[in-house]
Amino acid sequence: VDQGGEPVIASVTDDSPVLGQVVVYRFQFKHDRPVANARWGRPDFPGLVEEVNAEATQREYQMVQDGRPYTVQTIEVPLVAAGTGEHVITPATLTAQFRTERKRRGRRPVDELFGGSPFGLRGNTETRSFSTQSVPLNITGLPLEGQPPQFSGLVGHFRVRMKGEDAAVKLGESVTLELTIVGDGTLAGFKFPAAP
Repeated sequence: VDQGGEPVIASVTDDSPVLGQVVVYRFQFKHDRPVANARWGRPDFPGLVEEVNAEATQREYQMVQDGRPYTVQTIEVPLVAAGTGEHVITPATLTAQFRTERKRRGRRPVDELFGGSPFGLRGNTETRSFSTQSVPLNITGLPLEGQPPQFSGLVGHFRVRMKGEDAAVKLGESVTLELTIVGDGTLAGFKFPAAP
């Protein structure tokens, strides 16, 4: 997600989800200096619950923007819209310790031993705190128009495929059916169909 010159931003994949829809909250931290330590302050997610079948993910990658190298760290949290109405995800915070370059004069031998490490006795880090903007959401109820006749409660886009082990089996023998569901929504509440 493009964050311009902001060091931290927060976003969601859909700010107008329907009840039961999965949305992904994304926190993004972009920096061009070495980070010794960083602590993320998790926001509150009113009107949303964490998806039980998926975990939050963290990624880190490098990029070059306007000739300058940056490191981008992201945290993505899958959530399910659980309460209708207008809600606001609170700001997330980040406290980071950046390594700083110091002049070499007057350094003691023990500091030289640790180099740029935060373990040096005189310490050469700078601590900064950042905060994202809050993220507004408007969660609406499921539309009744166009709802399938035997709606099971799954919200999202899904593809379902079922295949059998053999095309023909003898009476009394067992057969294995493989059911594959691929989609972008939660499977909470899904029930396997009865065997044909």
